[in-house]
Amino acid sequence: MYRTHSISNSIFNALKQQSVTEKTGLLDGLTGESLYYFYRNILFKDEHAYTTAVEKLETAVEMMHKNIGDTSFFSGIAGIGWMVLHLNEQEIVDIDIDDFLDSSIDLFLYTTMMEYLHRHIYDFFFGASGICFYFFKKYQSVQDVKQKEMFKTYIMQYLFYMEFIKKTDTEGIFWTHREYPFEKENSCFELSSLSNVSSIILLLTEIATEKEFAPFCFSLIKRASYRLLHLLETTQKHRLDQGYCLWKASVLLCDAELEKKAFYYLRLAKKHIPTTDIVSQAKCAMIYQKIANTTCDNLHKKEALQCITDFSVGELAQNMYDSSIWKGYAGLGLIDFSLHHTASNEWSKCMLI
Repeated sequence: MYRTHSISNSIFNALKQQSVTEKTGLLDGLTGESLYYFYRNILFKDEHAYTTAVEKLETAVEMMHKNIGDTSFFSGIAGIGWMVLHLNEQEIVDIDIDDFLDSSIDLFLYTTMMEYLHRHIYDFFFGASGICFYFFKKYQSVQDVKQKEMFKTYIMQYLFYMEFIKKTDTEGIFWTHREYPFEKENSCFELSSLSNVSSIILLLTEIATEKEFAPFCFSLIKRASYRLLHLLETTQKHRLDQGYCLWKASVLLCDAELEKKAFYYLRLAKKHIPTTDIVSQAKCAMIYQKIANTTCDNLHKKEALQCITDFSVGELAQNMYDSSIWKGYAGLGLIDFSLHHTASNEWSKCMLI
């Protein structure tokens, strides 16, 4: 049973007091907020939370159809579609995904994904990888054989193209990309940042869980991971996503030495997170919980709980002015739920955690 505590109540109250956003996306706006309220209803049997969740999701969908050109996972169709599939999978709602996103929209997303790959826009937030992650979720969800084969083809096209556009040096492989404005922000500890390969490795480790794709993913994962490891050994800056993606790769590759080094860099990044960086503290907690769930190691579970209790209720009000999943109260609330409740934390894959 979930235990109510001051941090959780503070997050809930603060989210209610935030200004209504005009952003629609899963990671930046109303769709993500609705996910928080759906989970709150599960925990507390709160009918008002469920009503709020439905209203926010309906508003987001209406706004999405007015801006169909945003295909991104961060703020557009791919992310919203992924969340609807997730809600169906967890039996939180029952929405016909084919009515919500029909075959013409899927084809539009596929065409956009291939255009992005051709232009080397491969990132998870706004490029090809986020769209591929939506296709992967749909591949896992659909029962129709022809549809499943179609989404398999879409995913294989992504994997073939990532092999084709990779760059190679003596240490392994990597991908070049165009820059985005918010790379200039202080995102040192954020996951899936556009400035390195970790989000690609994390995505590939997800795709590799399906045996049809595993042979195509393993080589990319191994070569990209060892190049990233080499870079980490020659730099003074380390981030949570780097250590975590190396750990995910080590599990998949059954590589004990890589696992050992992954934990080293994860601890190093954790050590340097400012105490005032509440978002990164919470994401660190989620990472350690994921590791604890896989390894059944209570020490990792304790470390996860410590991350989110290191900051005070007062610091929330002083440091947070955002309601989103990615860097705001909805994300903090969902992480808080996951740490204190046995409900599925599959939702966190929308951050590739």
